[in-house]
Amino acid sequence: MTVKEMIQRVSEYAQGMNVLYVEDEIMIRDNTKLLLETIFPSVDIASNGREGVDYYSAKAYDIVITDILMPEMNGVNMIRSMKEINESQRFIVTSACEESSYLLELINLGVAQFLLKPIQTEQIIHILYEVVKNIYNERKVYEFTTRLKQDLLRQTTLLEQYKEAVDLSTMVIKTDGQGKILYVNELFSKISGYG
Repeated sequence: MTVKEMIQRVSEYAQGMNVLYVEDEIMIRDNTKLLLETIFPSVDIASNGREGVDYYSAKAYDIVITDILMPEMNGVNMIRSMKEINESQRFIVTSACEESSYLLELINLGVAQFLLKPIQTEQIIHILYEVVKNIYNERKVYEFTTRLKQDLLRQTTLLEQYKEAVDLSTMVIKTDGQGKILYVNELFSKISGYG
C-alpha cells in the first residue's frame, strides 16, 4: 500500500475521531498539524503539557500525540495526569534520541507507540494507520456486540410474551420418556389441581 493510499484509508477509519497534539516546537507543531488535519476531522493543538492537560480535562480524545521535553509540564507527567482521567487512553510519543531515559517510564505507563524525531511523514502515517485501525475495529466490535445484545433482548421479550399468551390460553404439560411430569403451566395446575 502506498503512503497516499494509507492516508486515504486512515482518513476513512478516522471519521469521528478526536486528536490532541502536544508539541512545543512551533515549526514541528505547524507541519504535523497540517498532516493531522488532512486525516482527522478534529485536531486540537497544545504547546505544552499543562495546556495539554487543560484540553484533555475538557474533552475526550481518541488519540493523544505528544512530545516528551516541553516547558511547564513534560510529556511523561502529562501522560501520567491523563491516565488518571482515562486509564485506557492511547498515546503516540514523539522523541529525540537524547530523551531515551524516559522511554522505560513511558512503557510502564502503557505507551506502545513511539516516533523518533525528526518525524518522517511515512513513519507517522504507518503508526497512525495501526492505531486508528485498532480503534476503528474495536468500535465496530462494540457496535456489533451491542446490536446482538439488543436483538437477544428483543427475542427474549417476544418469547416471554409468547409463553405468557400460551400459559393464559392453553394447558401445557411436559413429561419425560417414561411419562414423569417435568413441567406444568399455571392453567393446567388450576384446572387439574395438580401441583
